[in-house]
Amino acid sequence: GIGVTANAMDSSSVGYIPAGTGNVPTNVQTKLRESVSTSDFATFQAAADAAAALGKSLFIPAGVYTQTLVLTATHDNLRIYGEGAGTPSDPILTVLHAPNTSTAIISATICNGLILENIAVLNTAGNNGTHYGIYYSGCSDMQILNCRVEAFNVNIFLDSSSIPKIDNVVSKNAVFASTGTGHGFYMKGTPTTPAIGAWIRNSYFNSNEKDGLRFEDVESPTITACEALLNAEYGLIHKSTNTGINTSTGAAISNSFFDTNTVGSVYLQDVFLAMLSNVWTSAASGSGVGLTLNNVRQSSINVTANACASHGVLLTGTCYDNAISGIAKGNTGSGVYIDTGSRFNTFAGFSSTGNTTYGFFSNNTTAASPNDFRGTISTGNGTASYLITSIDIPAKPLNVTFSYGYANFAASGAADMTANATAGTTEYVVPAKGNIIGISSALSAVVTAGTLSFSAKVNGSSDADTTIQNNVTFPQYRYLEIARGLAPVAAGDRIVATYGGDGSLAPNGTLDGIVTIFLELQGS
Repeated sequence: GIGVTANAMDSSSVGYIPAGTGNVPTNVQTKLRESVSTSDFATFQAAADAAAALGKSLFIPAGVYTQTLVLTATHDNLRIYGEGAGTPSDPILTVLHAPNTSTAIISATICNGLILENIAVLNTAGNNGTHYGIYYSGCSDMQILNCRVEAFNVNIFLDSSSIPKIDNVVSKNAVFASTGTGHGFYMKGTPTTPAIGAWIRNSYFNSNEKDGLRFEDVESPTITACEALLNAEYGLIHKSTNTGINTSTGAAISNSFFDTNTVGSVYLQDVFLAMLSNVWTSAASGSGVGLTLNNVRQSSINVTANACASHGVLLTGTCYDNAISGIAKGNTGSGVYIDTGSRFNTFAGFSSTGNTTYGFFSNNTTAASPNDFRGTISTGNGTASYLITSIDIPAKPLNVTFSYGYANFAASGAADMTANATAGTTEYVVPAKGNIIGISSALSAVVTAGTLSFSAKVNGSSDADTTIQNNVTFPQYRYLEIARGLAPVAAGDRIVATYGGDGSLAPNGTLDGIVTIFLELQGS
């Protein structure tokens, strides 16, 4: 026979020369040990432990596997990658299947810097109600790149974890079982310890039984060039669980598409300093609202709301100090609907057309806190272009002034009503609803003693909010700016100036004056 000796050459003695100009020669052993392969170990877990200990990446070759990974702080900065970039020309070839109905395929606890790349995480085993595809708890600075996750109770769940980067990820068909499940992507912190940041782009969250993306108590997530379609509740929801308190700062959402989500496309609650730019929303089924803002403040919003089953844009709770622009078109409700309590919002650059009821509808009841509709366009809406309260600033305000001249005020304040043709008790009739926004007085000489009072009388009753006085402190000229909502008027109301003295007015019988009442009427 032929004898075989155990003198095979060590791979460290075999040279390896990379192809291409400028290559750096090495040996086969060094090249093979650049990463650890799961094919060299009995289990994925053993391979991951070895890769972390060596400071190497973990490679999972193309294939279909039913194994799981449990990662901890000993796996910090571990890169786990498969084959295929997740594009039509380079599909993902590394597929991990759920081995049972309960175990997360990849779970990490207090593990930072973890990278998952080029891996499909799929579930055909069913769900026990808390079955996760990828689950991170207390982690930070992790990346999920070029991955696909499907059909878990929550596909990607980041619990009290911060600063994830999600790029070119598909998450779909998550299955609802109970509260907190059914989401394609779910990131949560707590009101006292919010999760920080999220960077998500070029990703798809479709056909989940609850929300496509859900953020609870998360500060400043950034979503760009993403799509959330056909989700049974919201395409995206970003909220604080401490209702009524703005603990969720920010949310930068841009160049993204949220369409045909049943309850609504985008929902922001208890958020401030958000920025939405070039965001498309449509919710053609169910009770869908395109964009819902609930207790949102000091945010910049640019949105298109098209063909929603309810309102295009809904402001509810207490939304204020927001700048909102965009397009609302063809929605079953109003293009923009503002509920009681939302105020100080501006809508310059917003066009609302072809909606079933109103272009803009406002229920604002907070005096001196107008929503501003100047610079808006509203045409072709079924019921009316605008139905807004007298508190709000209309799209095309009509400013009107009424002036009254008086002569020879006596010490009591009585005037010679025959001395001026425009004076007297002549009432003006208001042609449209609006507000008295100011009153002024100008006297022919200074008051040296006593007090002369002026106010507007509406339908025979003096309005105390419009009262001004000339006296030794304001002896000749006086004006008052009146906040919208304090002195509203309706179409057909009668307005006249009224006056009176305190019995000690001086000079007596020689003082003349002009009183002017300023109105802002809704002229659109």
